[in-house]
Amino acid sequence: MPSDLRVNVKNYIFSNLISYSPVFPKDDLGFISTITAKLQRRLAPKNEFIIKQGELATEMFFILKGEVIVVTEDGVEVAHLKKSG
Repeated sequence: MPSDLRVNVKNYIFSNLISYSPVFPKDDLGFISTITAKLQRRLAPKNEFIIKQGELATEMFFILKGEVIVVTEDGVEVAHLKKSG
């Protein structure tokens, strides 16, 4: 797929996700396009650790489907995250 078309498809798929996030400006289409161009879909199987306590975070995750449970090293559940909106 040509890179211009790939960017347009990603913008179409992910622009609502970015524009509804309170972290990002909603009206800056150039910014949204830059962010969506860098997004990658990732499937996390059930019970997979996405990141462990103490690790340096180098990625940001958006929940499109399902849920994430945040658990301490001691096994205490501290948050239950789902898709917003």
